[in-house]
Amino acid sequence: TGLIWQKGYSDSKMKWQEAKEYCANLYIDGYSDWRLPSYNELYYLADRSKKYPTIDTRYFKAKSNWYWTSTKTKWNSSKAWVV
Repeated sequence: TGLIWQKGYSDSKMKWQEAKEYCANLYIDGYSDWRLPSYNELYYLADRSKKYPTIDTRYFKAKSNWYWTSTKTKWNSSKAWVV
């Protein structure tokens, strides 16, 4: 995909706006242009043959949980999809 992913995560549960601000304020490995992934970017990162978590834990330090995306819902532009 050409994307760079953060390996870790925040322990804080966040609302969508907070998650967007968290990404906007990240500075990791010389990069400051972080953003929430789109629904498709995050959906296709998950391995559907695994469960709990569906992410490669050998690479990512992630919990089995819902994660915000940057993709807004069609019925309410103030809400977003999670994966």
